[in-house]
Amino acid sequence: MSCKTILKVAEAGANHKGREALGPGPDDGASAAGRIASLSDMLRILVIDDEAGVRKVLVRMLTSAGHEVTAAPDGAEGLRVWREAGTDLVITDVHMPELDGVQVIRELRAKAPALPVIAMSGSGNSRDLDRLRAAELMGAVGVLGKPFSWDELMSAIASAFPPAA
Repeated sequence: MSCKTILKVAEAGANHKGREALGPGPDDGASAAGRIASLSDMLRILVIDDEAGVRKVLVRMLTSAGHEVTAAPDGAEGLRVWREAGTDLVITDVHMPELDGVQVIRELRAKAPALPVIAMSGSGNSRDLDRLRAAELMGAVGVLGKPFSWDELMSAIASAFPPAA
């Protein structure tokens, strides 16, 4: 990921004033902030990405939104952290060495089928687009192309936790 990409993601979240400041999400006009705020507790989120800059920005953004965030530099470490601590949500890159995000999702589906997972990728090449499609087919509740905005991230998270009927 280029420095420009990291800056776009960081700038998107840098001036937010918590969940209440977010505007409507792209799906149904309902505020992503409102849907997340309706959750009774903060979320425990695991971010898995092999790029240190991306991990740092996501941890900072999600922590400032009131979530407890843990990060891992690769899929194997991410699964180890998840097994030890558990989380409410996993956000994983799909393109990583050794154990990629699709393999992480496959493992999580086998052990915790209801755990929401959001997949992300930044290269835009056909192989990574195929991985994002595979992630969706394996049950990822959302996919994000890097760079993504604060609103896109919040909307993906909100979509992972639909309001109770």
